[in-house]
Amino acid sequence: MGKVMQAFLKGFSTVLNSKRIWFFQYAMNLLFALFIAYPLSKLLSKVAGNSLTIDQAIGNFNYTIINDFLQNYGLGIEAIKSQSVIVFIIYFCLLVFFNAGIIHVAQRFPGAYKFRDFLAGGAEYFWRFLRLSIYFLIIYLLLIFLAFKIVTIEGLSPFKLENELGLISRARIVIVILLILFFILNAISDIIKVFITRSRDTYITRSIVMGMSFFKKHFLKFVSLALLQLGLLLLITGSYLIFRKFSNGSPNWFFLVFLIGQFFIMFRIGLRIWRLSSVYQLILRV
Repeated sequence: MGKVMQAFLKGFSTVLNSKRIWFFQYAMNLLFALFIAYPLSKLLSKVAGNSLTIDQAIGNFNYTIINDFLQNYGLGIEAIKSQSVIVFIIYFCLLVFFNAGIIHVAQRFPGAYKFRDFLAGGAEYFWRFLRLSIYFLIIYLLLIFLAFKIVTIEGLSPFKLENELGLISRARIVIVILLILFFILNAISDIIKVFITRSRDTYITRSIVMGMSFFKKHFLKFVSLALLQLGLLLLITGSYLIFRKFSNGSPNWFFLVFLIGQFFIMFRIGLRIWRLSSVYQLILRV
């Protein structure tokens, strides 16, 4: 456990030493959020103006208003959906680039680094990290599809279901198993990324095999590290949600809620740097 805590704390030191990366990723997140939200905001303003129609439709699920909106402004929604898909692909690629750059910089700790080192690392490992991310994305989607098939093995029709309690029980069990599998796969993925950066091979097959073998050999250590990081995430996320619920959308709390929301986004970005750096530090120690 001592090595796990050392890696955890060293990872935090890397976060403190990566302020430029931190703010760069925050700026990119903000840019993408505005890029997605602006067209939707313009469409809603064109439809409803300053009326409370949209709020009523969302709050009470007014089918008539929503159906009329889709009938008359369906093309606008389709355009936004198409744009969102493109933005998602670009954002996915940027996340891959960020992860590659973060691990490259983490390998220089405690030495100094320049921002161009982060960019150089992202460019050098981008294609290998992208292939790995696509492989794992396919695995995640297959697991979700399999989980859905298991949950709905008796169908979803209320006329065919003998008892809805069976469906609910299966859903709960499958969701728990799915979350555990995602947790383990995410830990394995981080280890493989480190092995990719330590290899000169164009192909990542060998790094995948080595990463999985390394995770199996040091299973408890890497699971303990991942649980520490998950516990921190749940603590901050829970505190943020409790505060949001406490403020209850009051205009008097708007500015404070906005600031804490931005802090939460910054924390999530910092946690990604912390997570990858900690994994790298633990690999050095075991």
